[in-house]
Amino acid sequence: MKKCLKKLVCFCLCLAICMTTTGCTADEKKEKNVIEEEYINYWTTYSKKAKMTIAGNYISYIDPVSAKEKLICNDMNCLHKDAKTCGAVVDGVVFGAIHREGKKIYYIADADTEKIGECSLFEADLDGKNRKKIASLMNANTIMSAIYTEKYIYISYVKDSEEDEKSCAAIYAFDRKKKSGKVIYQIDKVSAQIGYMILSDGILYASTGYSDASAKEIKKHKKDIRFINKHFERNLMALRLKDSKVVHTIDSTGSGFFQIREHKLFYSSAKAVYCYDIYTKKNYKIANDDKILIFSDKKESNTLYFRDDKNYYRYDIRKKTWHTIAKADVFFVEAIIGDYVYGFSNSPKAGHGSESGIIKRNDFKKGNIAKMKKVKTELEMN
Repeated sequence: MKKCLKKLVCFCLCLAICMTTTGCTADEKKEKNVIEEEYINYWTTYSKKAKMTIAGNYISYIDPVSAKEKLICNDMNCLHKDAKTCGAVVDGVVFGAIHREGKKIYYIADADTEKIGECSLFEADLDGKNRKKIASLMNANTIMSAIYTEKYIYISYVKDSEEDEKSCAAIYAFDRKKKSGKVIYQIDKVSAQIGYMILSDGILYASTGYSDASAKEIKKHKKDIRFINKHFERNLMALRLKDSKVVHTIDSTGSGFFQIREHKLFYSSAKAVYCYDIYTKKNYKIANDDKILIFSDKKESNTLYFRDDKNYYRYDIRKKTWHTIAKADVFFVEAIIGDYVYGFSNSPKAGHGSESGIIKRNDFKKGNIAKMKKVKTELEMN
């Protein structure tokens, strides 16, 4: 396994976007070539089957039925030390965008190379065995998110400059049949980021961001979260895939996270929640307070979920009504998908530092947060 440390350039900027969620999904009715509706958030993927994670050079999953976390390697005699013999071990520094497709898993990593950031696409069985490199991809420091379709894989990533605080944030389109790809969109600005993505009607929507402060100012205030957030601009960008042309942008989008239901795009900004009509290009406010969107699949096509510092809320799109679900003090929700709600047990401020938790979707909808189960880890990494 590599004996090297990943260089964390503009860490605070990445953390700011990470804490407000990034990932991907797709409109299953209109994008029939999308493999499965899922939420890819850096090194974690939420799907209807499970939550899969690449962390600490290991691939693990959380089974929602048993509420247990396990390595994908099911060999009882395996020591889980060597990527050559254990399917759960990933010999890389940069990795993410793990995806399950039938009886295979796919992920991106800079494994099988001594150069940090030279990423490739890998395929393996569900237990990680029979792993093989599919193709070389781009050079990246951070894999932000990805969308897997039958023909293409769209990957958002960041490549940090070795000389200053500027970053190259880009979207890479990989042709699965030709096994080759290219950059279709790129931002070259101070602390540039491209995060959450949604594919709908041939348009790739993505949250983008950059700092309006100079590289010198960012370096001086790199530990000052307030300064960083004040100068960080978040926008939504609509990229038409057939000609890689930006056809629309929405400025100052707050958290950077958004959802699309049919032809309506919902997002939070400046202590308000907005709905943007993709057809009419009109924007209107649906709430006057600071609610944050939560990822939810389209199982409930006319419902969106939100949270603030106190409560969880359900918004009925057709009726345009809000309903309070429960207090948000003991369970931090990350994703609502399939029959389950994934998150962390503790206060919203604790976030990723808490224990993983899971609750049935119906129980969450009814406000029965007490039925949340803490995930029991069965990881055995000797």
